[in-house]
Amino acid sequence: MSGNKRKTDLSTKLFIAAAAFLCLILLVEAIVFIKRIDPSREYEPLTPDTILHELNRGAYMDAMYSVRYNRTAGITEKQNQDYAVPYAAVDYFEAASYYVAYGRSGQADMAQAYREKMEDAYQRMGDLQFLTEKIDAELGVVK
Repeated sequence: MSGNKRKTDLSTKLFIAAAAFLCLILLVEAIVFIKRIDPSREYEPLTPDTILHELNRGAYMDAMYSVRYNRTAGITEKQNQDYAVPYAAVDYFEAASYYVAYGRSGQADMAQAYREKMEDAYQRMGDLQFLTEKIDAELGVVK
């Protein structure tokens, strides 16, 4: 009978230790989560190289979110010319997306406005103009 009691005591102690360990992990994860969403933390901008990498691998939506993130934080191509070409490529992608969407929905005036934005962005793209063929093919842009 004392053997069963020892097993029960050991099982109870192991259960309590495992529960305490899991609570500790949960507490650490909660602290990490709170630190991540803290609005007072320092902003780290995405570099032009990061945006170029996203564009080169065809992750146009990721690049667009990166540019929006940077612009919202006040990092513009006027402040730093290193961002001008990647931002222009993203502007082309965004304008092309809207051009296709408005064209398919029959809103010719809006499609034309975004067509002009595409052309403006194309002029600013510099060495990245080769991406327009890939973007157009992916979106189904008909010129």
